[in-house]
Amino acid sequence: MKWTFDNEDFFCEETIFDDENDLLHKILNLENDPELYKKCIDKQNEIVRKYMNIEILNEYILKKIETKIETK
Repeated sequence: MKWTFDNEDFFCEETIFDDENDLLHKILNLENDPELYKKCIDKQNEIVRKYMNIEILNEYILKKIETKIETK
């Protein structure tokens, strides 16, 4: 699923990973740095509140269905 966030909205760089090694490294960084963890969790919560609510998800799914129907 591809999310269409506004330009200024995106998950924290410190939580985006490329592979399992990168994931482990980032998890350890978050576990060892409470300020970094707080910054990232606050940003994640902001995105969830803004984009992942029933209205937005419903609109997204309906647009995907309509697009699929139109291309048939």
